[in-house]
Amino acid sequence: MKTILFPTDFSEASENAAHYLMGLAGQVDITEITLLHSYATEGPSIIYMSDFTEPIVIRQDEVKAESVVRLNDFRTRLAAMTAADIGISEISLDKSLDMAIPEIIREQNIDLVVSGIEPYGKTTDQSTGTKAIKIALDLQVPVLIIPADATYQRIETLLLTCDLKNVARSVPKDKLANLLTELEARLIVVNIDFENRHYRPDTLMEQTGLHRALDATGAEYFFIEHKDIVHGIVEFAEEKKVQMIISIPKEHGVFDRLFHPGVTKKLASVSPLPIMLIHN
Repeated sequence: MKTILFPTDFSEASENAAHYLMGLAGQVDITEITLLHSYATEGPSIIYMSDFTEPIVIRQDEVKAESVVRLNDFRTRLAAMTAADIGISEISLDKSLDMAIPEIIREQNIDLVVSGIEPYGKTTDQSTGTKAIKIALDLQVPVLIIPADATYQRIETLLLTCDLKNVARSVPKDKLANLLTELEARLIVVNIDFENRHYRPDTLMEQTGLHRALDATGAEYFFIEHKDIVHGIVEFAEEKKVQMIISIPKEHGVFDRLFHPGVTKKLASVSPLPIMLIHN
């Protein structure tokens, strides 16, 4: 996790995620942080309030200038949060995040994308955290989502959520092993079901595949029951006192349900835990 891409919309959630990131920098060897702000306007550049008033013209040069100033201010605050020798650069683009983030990852060999997410009731489709979650399905680098009220705690235990589907192909065992080594943390793996609703003929075979993939990490395994899989994950994480949840982005998987608004509210207000999304 040496190179970090940090998209920001200058919200309180983004500010808090920056504080978390600087705490994390004391545990892992972060050398470079790239701040990204997308000032791409969605909608017309001229807004007509009524037939009797002058239209409001959105000038792109003014929007860009404001983005640059705010990014510079954000960089100054970020640099003041740590004594570590971390390079901090800024990118301001008139380009959507779903286009900008993959490009910057390729160009700068980014190791990790970090973004804050607003608490329940304030999250919109246009917020940076929401966009980062959607983009995560298509990225090959991990994405770390920081709830608005999360505070950094040294990461000693990671919780991996697993749905026991295509384990051999989907579990990123090498990335997990590297992450555990870098953080000097232990791994707990949990699968949650209720009354065998998700039991399939190949479930036992998938469990065996899970052990083959992760036994070398010293992982602990738990197979528990809960009516609501997502809330079960959150409560189990609290019980085991983990500091971070790991989820494997899959369409129509646990990942989809993990960001249901009700769960986001619980993460942000009851037991705010960062969530890292890791592809195989």
